[in-house]
Amino acid sequence: MVLDLGFIDETQNLLLESRFFPSKVGGKPAWLDLKFIPSSDQLICDACGMPNSFLCQLYCPLDEKESAFHRTIFIFLCLSKNCFQTNSNKNFIVLRSQLPLKNSYYPDTPPFLDKNWRPDISCSSHGVNLCFICGIRGIISCDDRCKQLFCSSYHKQIHNDNQNFKFDQKNKDRPTLLPEFGLSIESVDDQNNADAESESESDDENVENTKQNNLDYMNLLQFCAAHDLIDDNSFDEICKRISETAHDKVFLNFKSQIAMHPTQIIRYARNTEPLWLSKENIPICDSIPSCEYCGSSRQFEFQILPQILNYLNLDRDNNYIPGILDWGTLAIYTCRNNCDEGSAYKKEFLWKQDLIS
Repeated sequence: MVLDLGFIDETQNLLLESRFFPSKVGGKPAWLDLKFIPSSDQLICDACGMPNSFLCQLYCPLDEKESAFHRTIFIFLCLSKNCFQTNSNKNFIVLRSQLPLKNSYYPDTPPFLDKNWRPDISCSSHGVNLCFICGIRGIISCDDRCKQLFCSSYHKQIHNDNQNFKFDQKNKDRPTLLPEFGLSIESVDDQNNADAESESESDDENVENTKQNNLDYMNLLQFCAAHDLIDDNSFDEICKRISETAHDKVFLNFKSQIAMHPTQIIRYARNTEPLWLSKENIPICDSIPSCEYCGSSRQFEFQILPQILNYLNLDRDNNYIPGILDWGTLAIYTCRNNCDEGSAYKKEFLWKQDLIS
């Protein structure tokens, strides 16, 4: 079985606009439907009520459905440390957008991969203004001097408070935006479906290796405890987790699969099963809600791995604390029928699995 893996690709940064149908991380969304852009009301964090930030998007067209010749999945998240709860998806939003080959926005021939090709293909060409801060629909004006538009009073205030700062290409100083990178997609054989005997032998070897690594770590912990470098409660909890992990074949399989391509951040395997990090908090059938537009069941499409966090520069502000903003894996589920009902950007579902349950 073929598996598609996504990797950070900094060489594509000049081709991350809508006209090139990019897959990308961070920056502003490269919208697919250029007219019916979501407003801030559609991208509010369920936990705190503030606008979510853009995390990534994946261009994933479907050959078998005419209306999904172009198709992109967008993921947004709230960066507030207070909104990240273990195994909770309340601060994430997933949107699906799709278009047929012949549509109102793009030619029916492939784009020419040059930054000067068809700059007229944009939201502004269709009378849509975007928020200067985050790139979603802009509806609030600044003032006569500024002439910028914003999605919300919150982003307008951010702009007013920071008019003198400069924006660099990696967005390190721009509030609410994550660093921007292209995504390259590579197809590999899915080793997650190896025969049972090979998997069992590999698991046994991994268990022994993990036991030795954990023994070394336990010795270090005992030294720390003896010298009051770690309290007794923390020591007991860590020992418990180590003991559980050493025999968790799901976790060992996750490690072995990731080790084959350590820099992967996306695993795309539509209508299969995610590569789970742990045997805990795996969804059952009723855990994944049906499509709210057509009533069809949803199926797994791709997952976002924790390696993506290495590229997001989340320690740049005291409001965003690394270790709080974290996950084991984010599994994206989409409508099995890829329905056309509803808005141009349809909500889909995300399952968040953390290492600690």
